[in-house]
Order: sequence, then structure tokens, then C-alpha cells
Amino acid sequence: MDHEDIEVLSKDNYIKDDIFMSQIEKFEYEENSTEQIFIYGMKDKKATRAVIPYGVTCIERHAFEDMESLGSVDIPETMEEIYDEAFAGCKSLVSIRIPKSVTFIAPGAFRGCDNLFEIEVDEENEFYTSVDGVLFSKDMDEIVQFPPGYDEAYEYIIPGTVTTVLPEAFAEVSRIDRIVLTDSIKKIEERAFWHCTSLRGEQSPGGVTELGAGAFTGCEKLVAIRLGQGLARIPENAFSSCSCLKEITLHDSVREIGKCAFAYCEELRQVNIVGNKKTYKAPKVGDSNLYFEDASIKFLKK
Repeated sequence: MDHEDIEVLSKDNYIKDDIFMSQIEKFEYEENSTEQIFIYGMKDKKATRAVIPYGVTCIERHAFEDMESLGSVDIPETMEEIYDEAFAGCKSLVSIRIPKSVTFIAPGAFRGCDNLFEIEVDEENEFYTSVDGVLFSKDMDEIVQFPPGYDEAYEYIIPGTVTTVLPEAFAEVSRIDRIVLTDSIKKIEERAFWHCTSLRGEQSPGGVTELGAGAFTGCEKLVAIRLGQGLARIPENAFSSCSCLKEITLHDSVREIGKCAFAYCEELRQVNIVGNKKTYKAPKVGDSNLYFEDASIKFLKK
């Protein structure tokens, strides 16, 4: 948009030298001492389109959260940061474009956007990239956000370049039955697969050596988990509310089971330990893991 063509309707349309904001009266915003301009949301919560004015640098936490009618968002080339749950619950949002200026996107920014099937990224962006609508770090060693509305196939194979699944990357994704975790993945962070309610069958994050709290909470159709060697701790709530989970396989390298790691896993009957029964030392088990403690134990050879 040509700034010279923008009509100055009020004092609020002028934020700082040479930057005129079109439609700024529709937004709640603030300019801080560093001359950053934060958008805190729209005054019209039933709007179907948001054209964020040129000059805005940050979308604040929860700014557009639960605006269920919002179908499209135009993000200006001045944008730098998009914070937690900025667009969470925008159920009508189908596509969004990240301009080259963006340097930071917080976990869960698009959580619960049930129809968001594509996240595009400007090719000149130095921090992020997009492949088939999925958001990655520029070097593709981190998967940042899987669009919840992705429906190209029942299965998604995470690229072999990825070593880290960031927090909430797949949170509330409900249209994919199977996500293939390649052995290149070493770290699954907090709530990465939180409430992936369609994720079924067995998950085998065999290369993972670090698992975040609540990583698979609420994956209610998972029936088996096979963890790899090198994982020392299963954190709190890691598999809580996986109500169909029947079997878990872990190595004797696991030294601690966090609080509620297997809470509400009523179907858990079998725990397989890969290791030597004679030298095995049982891990420290936190509170609220009754189903894990009551399960039958079977030892498997390495």
C-alpha cells in the first residue's frame, strides 16, 4: 500500500514519523519506549478479515484468540514477533502468510485453528520456512507448527532433517491418524502432541533422548509407545489421559517416571523393559502412576 494514499482520519492514524496506519481505529494497540508497536486485538470480535496496519511490529499474546469468524489476516512487512496463542481458536482461518520481517513465532500461536491448512513463509525470511504448508525453522532442524487443518493425507512423515519438535507443534491436530517420527528426532518438547485425538496405533520415537512435559497428553487413541535407548526420564504428564494405551516399551536407561506421566491410562497392562533383568534397577516413580505400577513387566533383550 502506498502510504501517500492513506487518508489521515484522526490523530490515532499517525503513530510515528512517516508511518500512517490505515484502519488503526479498528485495533487496540500500543507503542512502547523502543518504538515497537503492539497489536492487542481488534475491537470488532466478529470481524471476518484483519488487515494489520503497516508499522505494527508485534502481535501480542491472545490478540486474536477465539475470533471464530476471522477468515483471513494480512500481516505487514514490518511485523517482527508473533506471541503465544495470538491466533489460537480462530476456527475460520484457512491460510496465513508470514512475511520476511518476522523473527519470532511463539509456541501455540495457531493452536486450535481447526481449518488452517497452510502456513506460507516469504522465501526471503531468514528464520522460518514452509514446506507443504508446514512451518519449520529456516534450516529445517525444528518443526515449529503443523497446521491443524492439514488434510492432504492420513499420515505425515516428519522430514529427516528435523531433530526437535517444538512445544505445541502438533497440539490439537485432529485430522492426522499417523505421524511418523524419524530417528533423527532427538528432542520432543512440552505439549508437542498435546490432545492429538486422532493419532492412533503405535508411536515409536526411537531416537528421542529428551521428552518434554505433557508431550503426548490426551492422545486418546494411541495403543502402544516404544521409546528408545538414551531416554533417562519420562516427565510429568507425558502420556496422561492416553485412555487406550495398552503397552509401553522402554529401555533400562529410564531412571525416573514423573508425576502423572501415565495418569488416567486405564488400559495400560504391559510394560516391556529392554535390558538385563538381573542388573535392572527400577526407576523412581512419581505420584499418580498407579496403572504403570500395576502393569505386568516383561524383559526384552537389547
